[in-house]
This record gives sequence, structure tokens and C-alpha cells, in this order.
Amino acid sequence: MKSAYVLLALLACGCPGALAGRPGAGAVRALLNTEVTCPTPPGPAYANEQIKDPAVTCTKGGPNYDAAGNYCPACYLYQRYSEHASGSFVATGTPAQDHFLVLPTKPCSGVEMYSVTACGPGDAALDYAWSLLSGPEKATKGLGVNGNHRRTQHQLHIHVANVQPSLAEALKGLKTGSGPTAIDCAAHQATGCKVSTAAVTDRTSISAQCSTASSPSAAKAFETVYAGQPQAVIYSALLVTSPRPGDICIVRATDRQVECLLSCADCHC
Repeated sequence: MKSAYVLLALLACGCPGALAGRPGAGAVRALLNTEVTCPTPPGPAYANEQIKDPAVTCTKGGPNYDAAGNYCPACYLYQRYSEHASGSFVATGTPAQDHFLVLPTKPCSGVEMYSVTACGPGDAALDYAWSLLSGPEKATKGLGVNGNHRRTQHQLHIHVANVQPSLAEALKGLKTGSGPTAIDCAAHQATGCKVSTAAVTDRTSISAQCSTASSPSAAKAFETVYAGQPQAVIYSALLVTSPRPGDICIVRATDRQVECLLSCADCHC
């Protein structure tokens, strides 16, 4: 049972921080349908419990720990990787692996907190993950993050894995600096992808835009998908990849988890 709980906990993303000072903070909080803490006691039965309030901390001894020191399953990634790590970010593996994660070491709930110092701030976590990849790896791999309601973990974590081949091929057909472009892919797993001529709206399933940039921060990755867009914070997944040298493409998916845009053995879609 314990192994099943750990597996479930590892399947998704995000811990705390203050929304104060962020534009639209009230709107984001209202849309998050706040759940403050996990049930007590924490355990396998609550492996899918989602903490939707970014102001609630995963810090040990906080409301997501019981008197015996057991942590809420939604804080598994924070407790397992971030809590005792040094530096600003920690990686759970290396690019040689099929799939690994990069997390801030400070409590940081997820994309709704990307501009808070504990999370980076800004694109710093994405830049760190990007710096771990070699040139050839940047051509095949992507950095993926889920929105608030498409994650189970209450600690921001960036998935690093190969991009679905069909999606990667479609991205090569996008013109640099052309603005958001719709991409048609099969439902769920992003297969059979092709560039579309349809106009991009807030409901477009998958869209992407590419720019000349050397890093996620230069391409303003988090800002492009989430800044001032409460609905995106809730539902949208972000993927950063480089289909050709010198360009970075920012992909937004509104109808699926980011794992559906990636290709790896444990990218459950």
C-alpha cells in the first residue's frame, strides 16, 4: 500500500507562499476553490488529496503534518527532495534518465507562485533545469509544469523528459516570432500533431509560440502562459523546448496534463 501511495504522489506537481502583491491575486484565490489541509491522519487513502491554497505551507511542523510528524501526501515531493536540500533548486536525477524532476528547495506551491522569491523567482527554476541539459538534449527534451488543478503535489516541480515526437516535429514548422499558433493533436497523448490555421483562444487545446532566446527566462516562459491569466493558472500546462538551435518554444495545453506532451515510461497521461 505504501508503494502505491508513493507512486501516486510522484505522478504530479507543487507548496506555499504569499499571494500578496501579485496582480489578480484575489481572482486566482477564488478560482482555486481553496482546500486548506489534507485530512488527518495523512496516509495512503489520501494520496490524491490536492491542496489548492498556495498560502498553506509544506514546511515541517505546519498544518500539513500531524502530531507524529507524518506529512500530507500532497507534500511528498517537498518532504522527500526539497526540505533537506541545499542551494536554491534540487534535481531528482540527471538528463541521462528517461524522466526526472527539478524543484525549488523552499516551499513553493506551484505556477500560481512563480513570481515569489521562494520559487525562483520568475523563470529561475526553469533556467536551472535548462542548464542541466546539453545542446543535443535541448533539441529533444522539454521542461513541463502543470497548473494548479492538474497536479497532486503541493510543491512546484518541473518535469524533464523527451517531448512527444509528433509534437516536436510540429514545433519545427512554426516560424520564429510569429505569435501563438494552434497545434492539433490527438486527445490525451499528444500524437498526430500538426500546425493548425485556427485562431488561438483561451480554449485552444494546444498552442505554441517560438522566439529567438537562449533560456526560458529570455523567452519569458512562465509570464507567457500564466501572468494575469487566472484560468491558465488553474488548468494550463506549460512546456518549454527548443526544436532548433537559438529558438525556444513555449507550449500551452489547456485540456491535459503536461505529461501528455512528454514521452517517457512514467509520464502517465
